[in-house]
Amino acid sequence: MRLARYRKSFLSVLLALALVLAGGTESGAITTATWDNGANASNQDKWGTSTQQKKNWSGNKAPSKAKDVAIFDGAGNSGIELVKDVKVGELRFDSTLGYNLTGSKKITFDGDAAAALNVTAANTGSHELGVNLTLNDHLTIDHQGSGTLTLSGAISGSKNITLVGTGTTVFASAGNSFTGSVSLLGGSLALGADNVLPDAISLSVTGGSLLLADYNDTINGLTLSGTGLITGSGTLHVSSFTYTGGISEVDVDVDFSNPTDAFVMDNSSADVLTIGKKLKHHGKTHIKKGKLKLKGADALPNSSFIEVDLGAVLDVSEAGFTLASGQTLGGSGTVLGDLIVASGATLAPGSSPGTLSTGDQTWEGGGTLNIELDNATGVAGTNWDLLDISGLLSITATSGDPFQIALSTLLEGTNTPGDMSNFDASSTHIWTIVTTTGGITGFSQDAFSIDASGFTNSLVGDFSIPAFSLRVKDNDLLLYYTPEPGTGVLLTLGLAGLGVRRRVR
Repeated sequence: MRLARYRKSFLSVLLALALVLAGGTESGAITTATWDNGANASNQDKWGTSTQQKKNWSGNKAPSKAKDVAIFDGAGNSGIELVKDVKVGELRFDSTLGYNLTGSKKITFDGDAAAALNVTAANTGSHELGVNLTLNDHLTIDHQGSGTLTLSGAISGSKNITLVGTGTTVFASAGNSFTGSVSLLGGSLALGADNVLPDAISLSVTGGSLLLADYNDTINGLTLSGTGLITGSGTLHVSSFTYTGGISEVDVDVDFSNPTDAFVMDNSSADVLTIGKKLKHHGKTHIKKGKLKLKGADALPNSSFIEVDLGAVLDVSEAGFTLASGQTLGGSGTVLGDLIVASGATLAPGSSPGTLSTGDQTWEGGGTLNIELDNATGVAGTNWDLLDISGLLSITATSGDPFQIALSTLLEGTNTPGDMSNFDASSTHIWTIVTTTGGITGFSQDAFSIDASGFTNSLVGDFSIPAFSLRVKDNDLLLYYTPEPGTGVLLTLGLAGLGVRRRVR
């Protein structure tokens, strides 16, 4: 019995020795080792766990298990072949020499809680991990160096990736399949090919820059905040786009895979989001707080309704903005810059009712201005909608292609359709609907059509023919209601005229 136990113990020792000689994984304390490439000629430039391959590391211990730390500080050759699957808790580059890791084996980041891929501030070298990477723990990439870190091997695993620092990290493999989220807090994340970000992930850009170059990619959700910047000539396809505040810029085309989703700014009045190219979504764009700055005249080419709340700003001063067919611009906020209301587009000032302030405007034939009224004798901008233009209103519509004024009445104070207060159908009413500082050009009564189908107030007595017209007074555009006698009144007047004639004769 005792002999059997001794035999078993001896066999265990032999097995452990065999594993070491064959390159088996070390166990025990955490190994922290620096690459020095000290093995014999046939094993130099190889990261493995055989006895000779361990001599490529300080202390003749090769990092290969969870929590181990592998450091590359400039010693040895820059080309290294990974000849065995290894685990590390941290992989660190601290060198002016650029390292290139290749091979068919993989590195698993396993820190027993968190793992790290670090490039130190003193490092000016550019490095490439051409091996596959697996994430057993959340990975923080802290790139403080001036060189580029390229991950050209495929990344797999279910953990998250966080990027911090000041340097540039490149995701270059279209074979990436990791399912965790990516958080860009600092530095730059550059795409090195099309579709290197897995479709199912969510990407948060809080600081630093996402660099698309001319590549295209698809992700599930995009969140932008802080000082985040997204640039490039490619297109980022997203299921959703959320902005949570800060001074941020998107200088790429963002195409919503769910095009009816709304895009909302609702964090702080100090927020500024700049759109350098296009947000391609058909849903609502709602600027509740802060400033949305558009660099291109067609930066929101498909958004069905652009609403600017009181105190919020839509800044189109750089290139102007053309409100296209099918789009509506409304609210009680401010639009900075020139605005063109094209055929099929609608202006809806106010928030039932209210005042929309803008720069210069041009009204083309086929465009529409919606005016809601809830008190006929009230105040412009409070009881009926008002456009306040700082600049010039240019009218290019014609009698053959008129601009439409669409009228609708509301129950006062309720913002619901119904008869407005204090309307007397037998009296003339005048409402200022547009004020300007630069005047109005191109005005002609026949260049307008007036749609009063939403005007619900009863026209009492014989005043059954409503007469709405527009007039320019000084720099402002006024809407007139002038009662016209109906057929009953005209008949009475006619008979009275005959009686007078008879008496005169």
